[in-house]
Amino acid sequence: MRKMIIFSIWCLLLLSSVAHARSGKYTIAGQIHFEKTGMIYIKIVTRTQFEDKEKSPFRLTIRIDKNGLNTKKVPFMFQNVPKGTYGIMVFEDTNENKKFDMGMFGPKEPWGMYRPVRPMFRKPGFDEFAFSLKKDITNINIKLK
Repeated sequence: MRKMIIFSIWCLLLLSSVAHARSGKYTIAGQIHFEKTGMIYIKIVTRTQFEDKEKSPFRLTIRIDKNGLNTKKVPFMFQNVPKGTYGIMVFEDTNENKKFDMGMFGPKEPWGMYRPVRPMFRKPGFDEFAFSLKKDITNINIKLK
């Protein structure tokens, strides 16, 4: 009986993933690792949204709960993201002003990206952290520094 239930669940998951893939919309998920305290802002951007500072429809604000404070990591998930080329940008708002603060020599708050890149004396270019979304990606780890 147990094998039959497991097999049924596996079949349902397989069918739903096939239907999901045919729709051309995917899931992006993972964990954000942090050291400080503050709200975490994460967004998925296209080249145009990155270069022209346009708002992305795929953005989250994550309030760190007690478990997150203990483990120093929080999960995130975006669903129904269309096939395309994207970048993921994250920062931790340590002073709670709801914006990413820059200083004279760079960022004042912890930040990170999927496909980590940290160039000296300039902000990363889109091509340095972009990725092509053609299937679900559910094992992302982003470290904020």
